[in-house]
Amino acid sequence: MVALSYSPSRVFKTMSPTAYLVFFALVPTVLSVDWWKVVMGIGDVMADHYLDQDLRALRDHTLLQRWNQTLVRRFQSWSQGDMSDSLRMEEGLTTELQNITGDETIKVWDFGTYENATQQPVSREFYNFSTFVDSFRKNREKYINVTMLEGQVGYVSIRSMSDIVDIILPDPEMTEFFLGKMAALNESKAIILDLRNNLGGDREGVVHWASFFFNATPSVPLSDVYYRDGVNQYWTLLEVPGGIRFPDKPLYLLTSNRTRWEAEEFAYAMQVANRTTIIGETTGK
Repeated sequence: MVALSYSPSRVFKTMSPTAYLVFFALVPTVLSVDWWKVVMGIGDVMADHYLDQDLRALRDHTLLQRWNQTLVRRFQSWSQGDMSDSLRMEEGLTTELQNITGDETIKVWDFGTYENATQQPVSREFYNFSTFVDSFRKNREKYINVTMLEGQVGYVSIRSMSDIVDIILPDPEMTEFFLGKMAALNESKAIILDLRNNLGGDREGVVHWASFFFNATPSVPLSDVYYRDGVNQYWTLLEVPGGIRFPDKPLYLLTSNRTRWEAEEFAYAMQVANRTTIIGETTGK
């Protein structure tokens, strides 16, 4: 953890079907920022948490040297206004990390709002979760798209792997609406899950969605998440919302190059379990 003087918190995340690492760094506001410390701190986080421990002695010197040199050059060329643009910072840091590591799944997110009283909060609606939840409720038909196609084929568009655990299940009204939609799939002869515009979200969402398509027992392994001090294993749930399950219906997943992260993991886990047929483009960037 890189602990500097102010907020916001930043998340450094890389995901593959078998690995998931999360790093938090407290970054100063741009009005009092020491970007040199930020750059070096990111390098320390990468060395401590991202690099394979056994190879660290051989690899981290070269990688961190490239990281520091590249980021120093980038920040020297940026104005104070550039640095206050959180979207530009995300994209710039992400691009450099991907170029240096060769890992296209690594991503820098800014989930915070600046606490300095002289600075306005991040204005992008994406960061205002309560606003997003309100929009989700008002436009539920858009976000929860479950329809019956010709030939009694059920179609489900999943736009995010987070919605089910972050918005739907905590809200009784939304849960009732969602389960009503899902129950209609009982009349289907096959089910299509559309992940073409799913950018990921939450591993618990992966577990919930997968569990709808398996029997309660035996539990099915979905993924192993490796940390330096252990492994977390994720399995299908013994109980699912509303008791709705479709373990025997043919299942098809639609994918595109916009199917990312946890959505990729979901597709991979279902494929490994021989539970689905995947149709579409190669996932990811």
